[in-house]
Amino acid sequence: MLACILCLLVWYFVLPGHVGMNLPFRKVDRFEEGLSLMANFGTKDVIRMELGKPGGTWEEIAESNGLVSRFDNHSLPAIAACPDGSRYYITVGDLLGIFEDDLLKQIIPIEDFGFGDGEYFFGYIAFASQERLWFSAKRRGDLFGDCFLVEWSVEKKPGTRKIGPVSLDWHVDPDSRQVFVHGVKSGIYDFGAESFEEIKWDDSYFDYDKEHGLLISSAGADSTYQQIVLTDIDYGSKEDVTWGGQAQWGCDGYIYFLRGSTQLWRIKPGEERAEAVFLATKWVDEYKDYYGHALIMDAGRRYVAFAYNITNDKGNLYPLNYKSGLLLLDLVEQEYMEFKPEELSERYLEMYLQGIISLDDDHLSYLLMEKMSFAYFQNMAWVVERE
Repeated sequence: MLACILCLLVWYFVLPGHVGMNLPFRKVDRFEEGLSLMANFGTKDVIRMELGKPGGTWEEIAESNGLVSRFDNHSLPAIAACPDGSRYYITVGDLLGIFEDDLLKQIIPIEDFGFGDGEYFFGYIAFASQERLWFSAKRRGDLFGDCFLVEWSVEKKPGTRKIGPVSLDWHVDPDSRQVFVHGVKSGIYDFGAESFEEIKWDDSYFDYDKEHGLLISSAGADSTYQQIVLTDIDYGSKEDVTWGGQAQWGCDGYIYFLRGSTQLWRIKPGEERAEAVFLATKWVDEYKDYYGHALIMDAGRRYVAFAYNITNDKGNLYPLNYKSGLLLLDLVEQEYMEFKPEELSERYLEMYLQGIISLDDDHLSYLLMEKMSFAYFQNMAWVVERE
């Protein structure tokens, strides 16, 4: 009996990790100058967090620049930044905004890309290189259906070069211009060679690094059945790594991934046991956020952003009662910043009082009475300004 109790104590206090940061990273109140995180706030607003000052400076970036959709929809803004941080893109509904030096330089309606008659809006994923932008387009009223994928050379007029239909989740390797797609046809499309290799994937969330290989996982994972698979696209070999979702390569050789909506873990290929990075809750919760990406890295895979949600609505697929937080990591300097739910609530209230964002009565009462972050980040992008 005593041995059983000791085993339970070891399991509870040692194996899963403890709530909070589990790595020996140093907590800081700022990162380097020229580093920002873009994140959606609801379905129309985008917040820019400049992280070079204590606590960061936050500003609303979309609606304040007149980037407002011409129709109501539930699509999240897609956000993508060039690797050198000189330009970034934000989509809101049926409009694409191009920003340089934090100024809105151009607004392009989706019709200019060949999607006419007001029937389409931009999807919630986008990738950018210095020369190109990749985005998706979806038909109105078909929120979770397939979409078309577009590659645009940004120095040219908007074109209609597209493939599809593909699923909601896809991934682009900007260097090779290869697109990993999952949908009616699954496989690899090469925009440069204009070729398609049909491959049946095990899941629909991808991350590719030419030195380490292709990671395939699910958008959300809350059980051991949802495996992360390391795939060699040249030889077709597959290896189960561990269980988790939204798996991505870090610059330190680790694979970073989510378990549930509240836990960030990592593992190196070949290791048997994963390591807890940050746990917002002790135990893995049921993953509910099937829409959007809660784990984002920059182009250099140095900076990590993890937006977590703690909910009490266990039986509700779309919970209304939750607390949200944000964790930011610098894998090179081994530093982190954390915005806890109550801190995010204070930020939202501060922005509301400054007139940066508008809130309805229910949401405002959450901030004033419940101290909850009602609007959480599901899409994010790093902006790393380089000389």
